Amino acid sequence: MPLGAVITGANANDGQQTANVLDALVIKPPLPQVMNYSRDEIASELAKNNRLEFRNFGVFEVKERAARTAQNPKTLEKIYVPAKRAVKFKMGRIMREKVNTSKNVGSRLIK
Repeated sequence: MPLGAVITGANANDGQQTANVLDALVIKPPLPQVMNYSRDEIASELAKNNRLEFRNFGVFEVKERAARTAQNPKTLEKIYVPAKRAVKFKMGRIMREKVNTSKNVGSRLIK
């Protein structure tokens, strides 16, 4: 239903009319725009080496990874891997509890 549309007549009940009027009065930003803005702000803060903590959700922080020598498993060729920065995420307590008490825990057992 478009923003600001109001249902009237025999098909409308009081709850629908109230909801439609409230929708017309409240400006709601589209969710994709909110998510894109949040993602961009998180990325820009991490680029500045800032630690971001969202209470009960988790912590984002940047970790430095040292340069190393790796090996191609197919050809056994030694490959130099340069130092880099990586984002580390640690779940908060409430998120960890919700994830671990989910009904899906253990539903995919590998034999």
